[in-house]
Amino acid sequence: MRGVRVGIALVGLVLAGCAGGSSQPDDASTSPQETESVGGASADESEAGVNITKDEAPTSAEDLGTPEGVPLTGATGLRLVDGNMLVDLDQGERSKITGLPEGGDRWVEAHEVGHRTVLTVGCALECDDPNQVFVLSEDATEAMRIASDVVMAPAPDGIWVTTYETDDICTLAKIGLDGRTMTPARAIDCAVTVREETPLGLLVWIDGRGDAILDPADLSEPVREDGTIHAVVGTRMVVTGGEGFAVVESDGSSTTVEAPESVGRPYDGRVSPDGRYVAFSYQHPAWPGPRQRLDVWVLDLNKMEWAQVPSMPVAAALKVTTEFWAPDGRLMLLGSFEERHLLAAWRPGESELAIREVTLPEHGAEPVTVW
Repeated sequence: MRGVRVGIALVGLVLAGCAGGSSQPDDASTSPQETESVGGASADESEAGVNITKDEAPTSAEDLGTPEGVPLTGATGLRLVDGNMLVDLDQGERSKITGLPEGGDRWVEAHEVGHRTVLTVGCALECDDPNQVFVLSEDATEAMRIASDVVMAPAPDGIWVTTYETDDICTLAKIGLDGRTMTPARAIDCAVTVREETPLGLLVWIDGRGDAILDPADLSEPVREDGTIHAVVGTRMVVTGGEGFAVVESDGSSTTVEAPESVGRPYDGRVSPDGRYVAFSYQHPAWPGPRQRLDVWVLDLNKMEWAQVPSMPVAAALKVTTEFWAPDGRLMLLGSFEERHLLAAWRPGESELAIREVTLPEHGAEPVTVW
């Protein structure tokens, strides 16, 4: 699920978080090996539509504000995973998730698999139980471990797990949410990081080559390499490479969409529940420092048009701020904006945000819904 990995995870949609205050980029591999980014914008690539790269500083600072709008009313149903605790964002109540590791400086990354949430719990520093994978119960009160010492990627009906036997020997297997093997382990190039299973195949990052699609039945060579793949929507891909964005169909034909006028790099797109919209965050970490700039745009795949989310761009603490789609089709922003902790909701077509102040842990949050 994405941009940056932040301090808390929301349960049921896409979660990511860390316990102990250690933040890591969401597009950084959690493998035992050091890799560059997984999808999104790599450290050395020049993205189409990027007016300022991360190595360039703005010559002047625009007047960045914070999200503004009407009050957000009613229950959201959102929960956060903070270490081994479940936080009710509406009520502020905290309850323990049994079965998760306790103690240590750990991070938590979560993914939606069907209507279940899968958590990877790792260590900010070396530990004896790295990268454990858990499945949360439907009410998110218990966690069952289904794998350990692996790097996981979500699939519609289970997870893919990569095991790094040595620096040069890696295997990939698929397991179900009950821990049973669905696809036996096979050799895979250790330069390949699996991001997720899609209708087109396995979306992967290949060190030195970039994004690609692999046939899960044949892991040897990519079946598609169409540039930087920001999102797969059914059998379509939203990519950058060459001039601006492009929506690539399964037959290879494509429609070019001019990139929005923004700065920073576009991070991986988040697809709306109905598959019509893809939200992109443009981030600049120094505008100029210590302020950071966030600008969120939404691409309408029916009209091939961009809409800028109201109030954008804003000043935001990027490592503890995220955007995600709620099951009802609203785009949600959660995080820290000029020391204000806010939850903002927006439905495409609306002229303003709906906003509520919330209480977040010191090390940040990323949202999730309990199914």
